[in-house]
Amino acid sequence: MPKWLSSMMIVVGFLALIVLAFIPRNVEVTVTTNIDGAAVLEPGGHNGPVSDALPTPSEDD
Repeated sequence: MPKWLSSMMIVVGFLALIVLAFIPRNVEVTVTTNIDGAAVLEPGGHNGPVSDALPTPSEDD
């Protein structure tokens, strides 16, 4: 490979890295989930009651 070609490839690669540094990296991803209605209505999907409340500490702790 000629020396001028390898030098040009190095320069082009360096310039490509500089260009990639200035490209905005804001990528918006939308995730959708389709849940079968029967799966939601069937009991037994979890081990206990579902609650948003935090557990209260006992006096022994």
